[in-house]
Amino acid sequence: MYKLNQFITQNREASCQLLYHCIGAIPVQLDTKLDKKRTVEDLERDGFLILRKPNPNTYFIEMPFYFIYIYNMWLNTIPTTFLPESQMAWDTWEKFVANYEVFRNNILVELKKYKEGISLKEFYHGTIGKVSVLNIRVRLEKLELCEAKNQFPKTGLPINRLNNKIVNLDGLVIVNGHSAPFADVFLLRKTIPRKKNLADRNLLIAFQQKWYTTLQKFTIDDAVKECNKNKNAYKYVKDDKLREFLEGAHIVHRVIGCTK
Repeated sequence: MYKLNQFITQNREASCQLLYHCIGAIPVQLDTKLDKKRTVEDLERDGFLILRKPNPNTYFIEMPFYFIYIYNMWLNTIPTTFLPESQMAWDTWEKFVANYEVFRNNILVELKKYKEGISLKEFYHGTIGKVSVLNIRVRLEKLELCEAKNQFPKTGLPINRLNNKIVNLDGLVIVNGHSAPFADVFLLRKTIPRKKNLADRNLLIAFQQKWYTTLQKFTIDDAVKECNKNKNAYKYVKDDKLREFLEGAHIVHRVIGCTK
């Protein structure tokens, strides 16, 4: 384990590239460079990654969750998170999804791979949705996690659970208040207009999460139902300024299912 810790501290760029390809399920080849010196083949030979080969010329990087925890600990991408736990309940699942969003985002920011922005299709690799939505490009900036004590937008802007202050949505991934009808987790991003003379637009990404404790399968109907929850929740906001903001924003619904 010491060898892995030493590798991470001495090879930050390669470590971030490795995580980027692993958690994003981005295919690689043996000669894919992870920094100026090291290739995927080098790191496999040295025992720092596991490769899965779905076809003759393509590989996927795989890592146990405990390794991701170690990489995060030494890279300090989002401190004191992704602790290996034997049990996970609904509220910790919500927080895990939010932390995962922060983690992936901040890895990409550090790599400086998408200085000119990234499409939703690239960021949420493998996501199913309308082509016009998946092609939306957004700006990347470092994010932090915030837990709201109230139900956004039903009871107004989010109130930080830690200090009872109203928070600005910028730069945050927010875990919504308990039993909120709109989004379990949400964040605000800025779109990159296709034409230079157009202004940035607010893009509110709303996550709805389904948690099954049985072998029940997550279906398209489940996804539609969760998306409709979001639509119905923000249409009846009483605060005029907040309602105007929501009506002017492009709201994208993302549904994630988990079977325990």
